[in-house]
Amino acid sequence: MRRNKVGSIVITTAHGAPEGIFTERDLLRLAATGELDTGAPIGRVMTRNPAGLPVSASVYDVAQLMVRRGI
Repeated sequence: MRRNKVGSIVITTAHGAPEGIFTERDLLRLAATGELDTGAPIGRVMTRNPAGLPVSASVYDVAQLMVRRGI
């Protein structure tokens, strides 16, 4: 993630459908709580069912979703 300068990675099914997301915040939380296991399957630590909006969504729509989901 650092090398590619990205803060999150979308985890997909074999068919490319989004299944979860793993973020820098997830990594920091795991490290801070002592739960970081670099050998663990990503499915165990990713956030499942990430929120999403169409590209036509407004910034207001995104802000509202973030408030509703506590992001």
